Amino acid sequence: IALLLHPSLRGRAFIQTMVKRGVLPSEILLMTGSDTFSFPDNINYKDYYNIHELPSQTLKSNNIKFHKIESLDCNSNQVLKSLKSLESDWIIYTGGGILNKRILNIGKKFIHVHPGRLPDYRGSTCFYYSLIKEGKCSFSTFIMDEKLDSGQILYQRDSIPDKDIDLDYIFDPWMRAQTICDVLENFDFNGEIKSSVNEIQSSNMYYVIHP
Repeated sequence: IALLLHPSLRGRAFIQTMVKRGVLPSEILLMTGSDTFSFPDNINYKDYYNIHELPSQTLKSNNIKFHKIESLDCNSNQVLKSLKSLESDWIIYTGGGILNKRILNIGKKFIHVHPGRLPDYRGSTCFYYSLIKEGKCSFSTFIMDEKLDSGQILYQRDSIPDKDIDLDYIFDPWMRAQTICDVLENFDFNGEIKSSVNEIQSSNMYYVIHP
């Protein structure tokens, strides 16, 4: 399995957690560019992941091989070319835009971690809605297709946030990282992968919650 690694907070949480749990992908494509990612100065992150450590720093300090792509756009020609060159049939997506048909149809399976229990919670900021309604947050790993949050479900995990944790900058990326590491620990991507149907006809679509 391969990792398309975007240098956002989500990407930082993913690679740091993978290193910590010892479940590294066999191939890593690191997206690079000039964009900066801002976040508040007073966030407590020390028990979770280092928001200041770039993925390139994590990779180099742990002697992990990777291929660098000079683009932050997941649909760019550079990314497309690099994805096609991978030996892996499975690719973990960490951000950089919404994958278009050209990328999704290259013959690879893309895995995404969604911050909500599918199919019940589709769309944006779903963990806020489930936290309000059910007192917990859920994360779903699924195989991406052309419709939003609609692919086959691989694995789901529930979590209750620690008190005073920042939900957007810390909890969301960190729990997505924990969820994908569960998948890497328990699935054999060289064999048959079992998945469940994502019944989007009976689901609800959620939008960015008001602050």
